[in-house]
Amino acid sequence: EAVYLHLVWKTWDKTPLLKDEVKTTIYDSLLAKCKELKCHSLAIGGVEDHLHLLVKLHSTVSYSQLVKELKGSSSHLVQTALPGKYFKWQGSYGAISVSPTALNEVIAYIENQESHHQRNYLREELETVETID
Repeated sequence: EAVYLHLVWKTWDKTPLLKDEVKTTIYDSLLAKCKELKCHSLAIGGVEDHLHLLVKLHSTVSYSQLVKELKGSSSHLVQTALPGKYFKWQGSYGAISVSPTALNEVIAYIENQESHHQRNYLREELETVETID
């Protein structure tokens, strides 16, 4: 049985930190960590102050463990790979389960985050999910 999760979290104080090489470094780190934990990443996207990630959980990984590992390793990588670049995630995050029948719709939404935010075409149920500390 597959469990699909749409994860959302913000940068510290919603500071616009996800730019240029920081964004690339963060995204690469998140995708590599998903693979290491045997969780399949289906989509990643976001804007300068938050990101969205859709994953298929592996049966041996809890979603809280996954998020902890993702946030910790990506933040650490920026600080070591890009010295002098300030980076910090906000402590909380959102997680919502996604039905297999809604995967394509959620993938399209995540992959087009920048466009959605520029046009203010936001789907509240996918932007504001219950935050977990």
